[in-house]
Amino acid sequence: MLKPKRATDALEIRTFTSTDKKRKYLILKTPKGTYHAFVEVDAKMAAKDCGSPRKARTKQFWDALWS
Repeated sequence: MLKPKRATDALEIRTFTSTDKKRKYLILKTPKGTYHAFVEVDAKMAAKDCGSPRKARTKQFWDALWS
């Protein structure tokens, strides 16, 4: 009989496309809820490129997009 795996904190990964459809970003979300862009760009720049409103905070934007 198989036992269910123990729940652990895990790194989540998703891809997002820029609004101009020219770039894709690999975004990592840590168990603590911080976001990191897996490209040679800051997560804030990636958020703006993917359509984040000017006044939005980076974390709020990625939280909304992630849902």
